[in-house]
Amino acid sequence: MIPISDAVPLAQMNALARKAAAVVAPDAPPGASSAAATPAGSFTTVLAQAIRDVAGAQNQAYAETQAFSAGQSGLPLERVMIDLQKANIGFQTLLQVRNKITAAYETISSMPI
Repeated sequence: MIPISDAVPLAQMNALARKAAAVVAPDAPPGASSAAATPAGSFTTVLAQAIRDVAGAQNQAYAETQAFSAGQSGLPLERVMIDLQKANIGFQTLLQVRNKITAAYETISSMPI
C-alpha cells in the first residue's frame, strides 16, 4: 500500500503523463498540421509546467531545510529528508527528459534532407 504522502507525487506524474499523451492526436492523418493536432495543453505548456513544479519542490525543500537547521520548524527530520529526495528525483527526471529532447534534436538535425 502506498502511503498518502507518496501518492501525491504519483498522482502528479500520472496527470503529467495524461497531458503529454493528449498532445498527439492518434486519429490525425500523417500529413496533418501539428498545430491542428495540438490541443490547448501543448508540449511546451506541459514542459513549462513540469519545470515550474520541479522548481517549486526544490524551493520548498530548501526552505524546509533552512527552517529545520535553524530550529524554527516543527517538521521531523524524516519529512525534510523525504522532501529533499522528492525534489532531487524530480530534478533528475527533468534532466533526463532534457537529455532525450537534446538527443532527438541532434538526431533530426543531422538527417539529410
